[in-house]
Amino acid sequence: MTLRSSSSYSSRAWLWNGTRRAGLGAALALGLGLGCSATPAEQVQMMPPDLGDTSFTGCRAGSGSVMSSASCTRQGTDYQPGKTVNPWPACVSDGNTYVPVNANISTVARITAFETIANLLWECDKVPTPADFAEAKVQLSIANGLQSRLDRREDEHYPVFVNGMGQTLCTDPVQSINQPDRCVGPVRMVPALNAAVMAGASGQEPRVQAARVEGILIWFLYTSVYKEAVTCGRDKLDDCDSSWAYFTGGEARSSAGKGFMRYAKVADAAAADRVYDASLAVRCWRDVDRMLPPGNSTLQNLAYGQLDRALDRALAATVIDRLGYMKRNSGERRAADWAFISITAAALDRAATARNTPLAQTLRKEVQKTDPNSVNIDDMISTLQQLFPCS
Repeated sequence: MTLRSSSSYSSRAWLWNGTRRAGLGAALALGLGLGCSATPAEQVQMMPPDLGDTSFTGCRAGSGSVMSSASCTRQGTDYQPGKTVNPWPACVSDGNTYVPVNANISTVARITAFETIANLLWECDKVPTPADFAEAKVQLSIANGLQSRLDRREDEHYPVFVNGMGQTLCTDPVQSINQPDRCVGPVRMVPALNAAVMAGASGQEPRVQAARVEGILIWFLYTSVYKEAVTCGRDKLDDCDSSWAYFTGGEARSSAGKGFMRYAKVADAAAADRVYDASLAVRCWRDVDRMLPPGNSTLQNLAYGQLDRALDRALAATVIDRLGYMKRNSGERRAADWAFISITAAALDRAATARNTPLAQTLRKEVQKTDPNSVNIDDMISTLQQLFPCS
């Protein structure tokens, strides 16, 4: 199996360095629990009508800033459901529908929790209250829910970090900080998430804190789709189901989708389709090769490559779409847009560096800015489109 090697520098370091102390303190405070109190229903503010398809769930339609990838030519070895493409044999995915390995997919409940948190904190231009952040923490902390996976999430693009017995060191609070790229969940995502929830629960810049939560959770979903595909090939077959569900929320291709798929569809429906195709490729490979460890490295590498490219484009389109909103917004709304963008765009640094180092440096320079009004939005959009034009 061939995985992308990491670059010597990751722009995500700013997220870790900038939130480490606040995040760890917040984590301790959150461990004590946040109480929910009854509050009057607040008025939900709606954004003006936007460009794009308004048939999707939620209030945000596309900003009109994303160049569609619908005309992109597929790579010659990409799996296409129902079509004969060498070296893909006939398989369970050929009906263009994901067929689960296990009918009970626990990840679906996590994406439902994501949507609940979205409605609490940011959907429909909401200004969340401290009680909303407290309830969001409750949703995060559901048994076997999002928090349980954030606490142990690893980025499979980086070398394994294990002890002499092959056990992960990413769950070791002392050892994990030595490998922040691999141990991305406990080292980077969780401290930043906890800091944002605590700040929001204290009434500090509620829109901005909600956007930080949103960005971190989209980053987590993006990372998780690929992670579960890799462990499907290494540990257990039904992780393929989790990979598919972390993108779709368990929804059909034709639906609006939930979680990351909902965002990708709004930004670039073709990009969302390509991720769905790639999930079918992973399932096809594990249908014809059910061995642990896998026996068909050719299909394995093709499936992982197809999924990786599709995920990168879907996230890039999501970032470009939000940049379009940022361009028209001002004040706290613009600051909130940048809070989301700076997190999700930083998550693309590894993939950007692998594709084009000079362009990745251009993107990184913008991502590291702290003042939203100093960001060259048009330059960022152009750079992302050049880096990730297709899936």
